[in-house]
Amino acid sequence: MHGGESNIYASKMIRKGDVEKAFAQSYRIFEGRYTTQAIEHAPMEPFTSIADWDANGRLTVHASIGRITLARVDLARTLKMPISRIRVVGTVVAETSAARTRSGTSRCWRCWPRRPGGR
Repeated sequence: MHGGESNIYASKMIRKGDVEKAFAQSYRIFEGRYTTQAIEHAPMEPFTSIADWDANGRLTVHASIGRITLARVDLARTLKMPISRIRVVGTVVAETSAARTRSGTSRCWRCWPRRPGGR
């Protein structure tokens, strides 16, 4: 299935060494303080969700989100209902930033008034 000895996708080796020895062997050493301007994360795609309650009280949420399971857990906890009654359909997203990994239950506030039984 994984084509090899292991199912590990990638690994990284971190080597530690003697900094003073490396400096002694270096042709040039550049020391200083380096800064960059502030950078704001501003994705071009919208953060949005559409929620729908069916007649049996099950919730389906279509959302621009990267982590569907986390969204289901958050919604179940927020709405105090079993996770098995919540379906989250993730749309295609260009990237999964920190903002996309949060479930955004605050973006789903419009689903509360339409919940069957007014609960």
